[in-house]
Amino acid sequence: MGSAIYPDHGWGGNQGHITDRLFREKYEYARDRGKEIVQGATTAIAKKINFNTKHPYAITVFNALSWERTDPVTFTLDVEGREHTRFCLVDEKGNEIDYQLASNHSYAGNHDEVITITFVAGNVPALGYKTYYLVEGTPRKTFAMPSWLPVYENSYYRMELGDGGIRSLYGKQLKKEVFQTGKYSAAELFTMHSEGNGAGEFTDIQQPDMRGFDKLSHYRQYWQCVETGLVRDVFQTIQPLKETTGVLRIIAYKTVK
Repeated sequence: MGSAIYPDHGWGGNQGHITDRLFREKYEYARDRGKEIVQGATTAIAKKINFNTKHPYAITVFNALSWERTDPVTFTLDVEGREHTRFCLVDEKGNEIDYQLASNHSYAGNHDEVITITFVAGNVPALGYKTYYLVEGTPRKTFAMPSWLPVYENSYYRMELGDGGIRSLYGKQLKKEVFQTGKYSAAELFTMHSEGNGAGEFTDIQQPDMRGFDKLSHYRQYWQCVETGLVRDVFQTIQPLKETTGVLRIIAYKTVK
């Protein structure tokens, strides 16, 4: 879409406030138009689905890939005015699906009235879809708290979190260490210096250098388990760096390797 690539470069340049306003308007138009196109396409497809009308909340997962897919899914639900928010998630055959309330989402409205649910959609057919339903009731399954840090285990891995990120990740099926962590931890954040691009020097991209270099493992990390449930365990560390603050989250899913 032309409006999405229109700004290209030149933010803050000649007559900066005027240019930047135009660039922003182009980006916002592209964003809103893109949402309209996606919403229109998904609505047109959804109208052809024979939903079970006994259940008020249907969640349809589309797979645009050309192969069968199993992946985590996250969606939000506005529950304003409801007496309770006790739900079970079931598939088209009525089988209960594990889910959990997620602790982070990008919804910009009133968080007290919106819940965010994460679950794993299994074996969604290629170029097809699966439909799930939220029904009133209390989930029958419970979960155990994860093993405490710095060592965490699930069915697939034994993971040790430390300064910088993942210090060790042992694959139980591979029976070996997945990463080499002698110089950097796995998933470690680091910063470098770059002048970036101005106007027109795209044939000679300026390379970053080590001025002001910083990385997470320069500091002592304190990890917290910020979310746990039947679907995933989420660990987080927040670390001030020289020029910014890094937030690193490690998410371990229970049924997805």
